[in-house]
Amino acid sequence: MSHAGDLHNRIDVLVESVRGDAVRTHQVFHYLWTMMCVSRGLMRIVRVVDGAGSKQLVLEEVRTGQRHLVARPCELDDDIEGLAVRALARMLEAR
Repeated sequence: MSHAGDLHNRIDVLVESVRGDAVRTHQVFHYLWTMMCVSRGLMRIVRVVDGAGSKQLVLEEVRTGQRHLVARPCELDDDIEGLAVRALARMLEAR
């Protein structure tokens, strides 16, 4: 299978994992929003905590120093995360 086909399948898995589940949808959206803030320099990653099959990030708001703990959804990998963050940014810019 091509890289594009594999990527498409992983995106499908992510979409199906949140379909009809408001809690999971919120979790994925919150994580992607947070990563968009990191990419724009509004937050920074202080530490990554690897747990039993999950990853949590300790983040800090650049202006206030306030810290947050955000769980990375297990269906996200670096490729999918990057695409999703860029897609969210484009959707918000189009408004």
